[in-house]
Amino acid sequence: MPSSRNTARTEHARSLLTEATDHLAKAREALDASPPRYKDALPDVLAAPCAALRALVVWYGSPGGTDASCTHGEGLHTLAGRAANLNNVVRTPAHRAVQLAERAPAIARAPHLSVADREDVETGWYTARNVVRTVATELHATGA
Repeated sequence: MPSSRNTARTEHARSLLTEATDHLAKAREALDASPPRYKDALPDVLAAPCAALRALVVWYGSPGGTDASCTHGEGLHTLAGRAANLNNVVRTPAHRAVQLAERAPAIARAPHLSVADREDVETGWYTARNVVRTVATELHATGA
């Protein structure tokens, strides 16, 4: 019989993955609007990998700091590093999410988004999806 600690950890990790999936859906809805709402999508594009990486950290039993905000720059960078140290398979998609997070403040402040900004948000959605899928696959493989 699983311990209540393992059950709570599993439930928390699953909850965070659900949160990540919800962020992806909201971002996709904004990106699929006519015209696309890139600035509306950006917070959810950033929140999805944060929630997924927090799920991985929680699953491996390192919950400290997993509820901290990680939407921009250093917070996501730190969380991505912790997650990659726990499971190397998330290293590349997490690094790509960090790159978008570092650009996000400039995108959010821009009065008019350039083609590059719009492409960064769209590509960021795919990066976020890859982080979420990678974490979900890894957690499923380990029994979460």
